[in-house]
Amino acid sequence: MTIDTRATWYVLGCALSFAAVSICFGAAWGTALVQLPVIEHLTPANYSLHFIPQRQAAGGPFALLLGLVAATAVMMAVGEWRTRLWWVPLLLLLLAGAAACLARLVIAPVSDALAQGIPDQAHLDEALSRWRLLVWVCVAGWSAGWALLAYYFAARARTAGGTTDATAQKQTDAEGSAESPD
Repeated sequence: MTIDTRATWYVLGCALSFAAVSICFGAAWGTALVQLPVIEHLTPANYSLHFIPQRQAAGGPFALLLGLVAATAVMMAVGEWRTRLWWVPLLLLLLAGAAACLARLVIAPVSDALAQGIPDQAHLDEALSRWRLLVWVCVAGWSAGWALLAYYFAARARTAGGTTDATAQKQTDAEGSAESPD
């Protein structure tokens, strides 16, 4: 494999990671903006249709997305190991691991309880309150992941374009001295 081909696959892998994180970011924010406002109106008689089909449908695709984020983070870690951005894929891998643990250990029990049926309003309110908190945790986590990858791509673009902070300062200094005749 040539260097250009390897670089192309690397960029595609990084873009795939950004796409997967963006889907999770969008889903978390979508849940917060669309589902959370109606939680107060849910009762044991009507909550099931609001939660259960969506949670059951989301499990497989989000597990796949988490695996994809983890795999591309490992690829990025190898590619960035001796660069100034070595910490970005490691933080991304940590985020994917935390999201997987959160999903399996914290979100799944709440989803399971909702799927089994909650017959009284007090228990439903408690479960939905916990669900609301978990949604905001997901929003914060995926927002951080999205911002991390946005930073990564911006930093790579600046470096690729030759506009590091030092280069930009030299250009500004050169432009300033060219405008003022001494």
